[in-house]
Amino acid sequence: MFSVIAYKPYKSDIGDMLQKLQELRNGWAYWIEEQHINGSTKCFLVIYWNPFYTNGDTIKNYVTGKIMVENAREKFLEVVVGIFNVLYKVTPCYILEYQGLISFLESAISISEPSIEMPDVPLYMDALLTQDADIFFGNNSVFIGSNNLLIVTMPPPSNIRDERIVMDFLNAKELNYRHVQRLLIIDKKHIEKEKNIYTRLWCMGRPSVKSIITANILGRLNGYYLNAWIISVPESKTDEARQHLQEFLAQEEASYIMEAYNSKNIWWASLPGMAEPYAHPPAVGFASIDELLLHSGDEENV
Repeated sequence: MFSVIAYKPYKSDIGDMLQKLQELRNGWAYWIEEQHINGSTKCFLVIYWNPFYTNGDTIKNYVTGKIMVENAREKFLEVVVGIFNVLYKVTPCYILEYQGLISFLESAISISEPSIEMPDVPLYMDALLTQDADIFFGNNSVFIGSNNLLIVTMPPPSNIRDERIVMDFLNAKELNYRHVQRLLIIDKKHIEKEKNIYTRLWCMGRPSVKSIITANILGRLNGYYLNAWIISVPESKTDEARQHLQEFLAQEEASYIMEAYNSKNIWWASLPGMAEPYAHPPAVGFASIDELLLHSGDEENV
């Protein structure tokens, strides 16, 4: 289950309050998404929860421990409202409902202006959102209608400067795109084990050196992190757009990968609620979700 909060980008000097958010556990995730469509920028925070059911009638990965299955929806909404209440003190925001929610999801899939109306009975939403999307998968490509999706990823933690120059470049080219950060959360109970497994062969025989290298890997908020740009380009101009973008990023000395083999997997992972695709180590640590939200929005919208 997931819920979506639309928010206005904000500056770092007013974001410290977000460190007070309740810590989430394994099975929870964030998507931070910017949709840049026809010159307009919109920012969204998705809160996702995959309940871990026990053999009985309980769920074991709620933020405070075990809860009864019948209370799952109510308890999830308590977390969402708690996050909203804290974020609202930092920047204008609101929880999406009904038409706002389906419009967000449609634009996340199509990277275009939404047109689908919420039905009176909201059933089979997956079919409704994709029946006219005209999605096609090539060998290493994703096509939406007559447009090809160029996918660029940046390593964590990425440099805000690098992201700003990508935004400026794409905006100048008047391209529609999504900038998506996904964090699959790993809680305190499991993160140290995850780190030890990943770094077990580092600096063998030199524990003091290893401790220095790994000292700042983890933070208060940890998990598998994806930072992706999904850029919609007319198929006939794909090669030209890719070349121009690569030349620009090389000139700016930005750290990036122009994805090919992983394009389809990353596109699936960028969609809200798709927690299984591209769930790869290493785990990355952040002080709070504030670090992720500060990477959203261009200069004109902050």
